[in-house]
Amino acid sequence: MITARACPASARLVEETLHFLRAAAGCGAAMFYWVEPDLSTTAHALAGLPQAVPQAYRQEIWRHDPLLTARLAQGRRRLAELEQEACRAPADSAAYRAFLAGHGLAGDVEFLFWAGEESGCAAPWGGISLLPLAGEAPPAARWPQLQAIHRYVDLAMRGHAVARRADAHAFLRHRIGLTRRECDLCDLVAVGAGNADIAALLGLTTATVKSYLRRIFDKMGVDSRTALAVRLSALANGGAGQSDQSAMPDQSAMPDQSAMSERKAATSALPAAALS
Repeated sequence: MITARACPASARLVEETLHFLRAAAGCGAAMFYWVEPDLSTTAHALAGLPQAVPQAYRQEIWRHDPLLTARLAQGRRRLAELEQEACRAPADSAAYRAFLAGHGLAGDVEFLFWAGEESGCAAPWGGISLLPLAGEAPPAARWPQLQAIHRYVDLAMRGHAVARRADAHAFLRHRIGLTRRECDLCDLVAVGAGNADIAALLGLTTATVKSYLRRIFDKMGVDSRTALAVRLSALANGGAGQSDQSAMPDQSAMPDQSAMSERKAATSALPAAALS
């Protein structure tokens, strides 16, 4: 959903998670960041870390970061620590260590959060950098503890609005066959947006919105936006893996072509009220 990153409950989740991690892991600084579709990152919430640090990172050193999100994503990594990655890229590790030391930091542990795994199209959506200050115990010395903490935090962060949205989109796109644009439209239907609002937000005409709705109704096996909103709510609240048997039609259970054609014809003849 367009406003998923601004969800107040999820913002509190991030804030509380950063507070918990700093205390539990004994790290003086931490940062939550978004992972963009191109695997670049955007700093979002800082705890014990000056804003100048992520700004300098983007300007000076990100290409040499052994824990760069794009590198971790290639190996489907969820948890990584700087010293353990040093052997993979020693020159980059030295440059990155020098950057951290210049800002009073003594290490880096990355928690990477994934979504879409149950639909077979996993992708990272966010992450947390744990950054011990100079003089604090190095992360490698407490690796088993960090692994246990990561499992707990990873589970908690699955409740973030962005994670739920990513799981829902993955399910809708890869199990139901919706396009990316149709998923965006579903996000807005789910929060009660009318056709005029959807058209304005997505840069479409209201006629195009209605056309999209007809295709979505056909694919989802519903005949009204109310029924669509109910199914989307079930997916969002139950998770893709839990709701695919009850709330969403699985591809393996889709009707044959003749039935699909009949339903498509019926959907195209829906009254305007069902689409508005």
